[in-house]
Amino acid sequence: MQTTNDVMAQFIVLLRTIYHDIPESLLTVNDRNTLNLKKRDIEPSPIEIVNYAPNAILNSAHHLVHNLRFSDPTTPDSKKMPYGHKVEVQMAYKTAVAPVWAKIGIATRFLFTVNFIDADLAKTVLYRFRYINTRGKQGNWSEILQAVVM
Repeated sequence: MQTTNDVMAQFIVLLRTIYHDIPESLLTVNDRNTLNLKKRDIEPSPIEIVNYAPNAILNSAHHLVHNLRFSDPTTPDSKKMPYGHKVEVQMAYKTAVAPVWAKIGIATRFLFTVNFIDADLAKTVLYRFRYINTRGKQGNWSEILQAVVM
């Protein structure tokens, strides 16, 4: 005896077999315009990397926590990032020699939290940011943001 899940799986396979070819064989240009169905792009167009860096501020600093806020310089009043982009966040500790940058994350939203340990208290931290598109192309680095771990 078949279970409900087995019957449902067979039914889904049957429906997909029947309806798979309908968009290609039956829909005319007029149908696509009426239904607002775009024809699938066989080779998707890449999203070009923006030619500027994100704005970033230290939104708040608490005990062992920094909250960073990003904005798009072309739309500073909006929380949205440029379409198809994320922000790469890198950090370094301020020392007498050149800073050693380390990637600490990718921000997909306008807020990003950085947590520290007790050994980091009173250290000065440097941050830099850049946009990355969906294909991993990287944009320009932002100005360096400096903060002290409390």
